[in-house]
Amino acid sequence: MFRYSVLDYAITTFAFFGQSMPVFWFALMMQLAFAVHGIPLPFGYQIQLPSAGISSGDTFDLGDRLSHLILPAVVLSLLQIALFSRFMRSSLLEVLGTDYMRTAAAKGLAFRAILFRHGLKNALIPVVTVIALSLPSLLAGAIITETIFAWPGMGRLFINALYQSDLALLMGYLLLVAFLVVFSNLLADVVYAWLDPRVKYD
Repeated sequence: MFRYSVLDYAITTFAFFGQSMPVFWFALMMQLAFAVHGIPLPFGYQIQLPSAGISSGDTFDLGDRLSHLILPAVVLSLLQIALFSRFMRSSLLEVLGTDYMRTAAAKGLAFRAILFRHGLKNALIPVVTVIALSLPSLLAGAIITETIFAWPGMGRLFINALYQSDLALLMGYLLLVAFLVVFSNLLADVVYAWLDPRVKYD
């Protein structure tokens, strides 16, 4: 659709940069850009996002909590999106070259219908595998991001338990990660059968 276009090159470049950037460096650069220097706006205004913690005070303020969530969420999501976009591009290009896609085009179907009804669904199968493998790290393995942003999550809890030699907490954390790995792979198998009716489980 946009193969070898400016948009294609831009997305591919973003994906390469996203995969090559270390998490700790990207998190520190986000803090420097958006928390230290701030986001310049017209008329001399500026937006500065909080760089660490879960809130600015003891009272619960939804807007304050969400503003503290922006930078960690951006760091975690952008790097994963870069990985998924590379797999999605290569998988979709492979599907677009298959015989049934050319047959659908020869029958006179609109390209958008071919792309979304036949191509995208089949191209998602390898991407589902990558998402299933990344799901445990997103839910319980964001150790570096949570440490840099001082976010009280599962990853930071693991680091504190490691420093304090809390074996019970470490075993519980590893058990949770193992459960997430098994559950995400089981979920991927279910999604395979939904995406491709030829997949049957006895």
